[in-house]
Amino acid sequence: MDKFIGKWQLASSDKLKEYMDAVEVAEEFQQKALAVLNLEAKPTHEFSQDGDKYTLKTITGTKTEEMTFKLGEEFEHTAFDGRTGKVLLTMDGDVLVEKWTMNDLSSLNKRVVSGDELTYTLTAKDVVCTRKYNRV
Repeated sequence: MDKFIGKWQLASSDKLKEYMDAVEVAEEFQQKALAVLNLEAKPTHEFSQDGDKYTLKTITGTKTEEMTFKLGEEFEHTAFDGRTGKVLLTMDGDVLVEKWTMNDLSSLNKRVVSGDELTYTLTAKDVVCTRKYNRV
């Protein structure tokens, strides 16, 4: 997890709208999300550590979403659109794996750091969204 600690700014994004469709985000929330999660808005991810707990902040121009977790421990999390699901984060070698489930929906998300680039891959149904971040 040490490689993830720090601040990361979005550099590229592919298929975010399609991913939100796959996890059934309501259209009204999609429009809001796309407005603050695009390249022009320069959203950031910020990872920090306090003992065995980690915090991931997603910071946009209008909102900060925070998720505090321990690796290997499932927890409930409320997403930006108000829906609550269960999240489990684990490490698989150098890959931070996030499994998100809500009712009959699920998403398998992976984060990998290579040098000063973080690649975040979100997969739901047959849709793969890839978002790349640079360390700042």
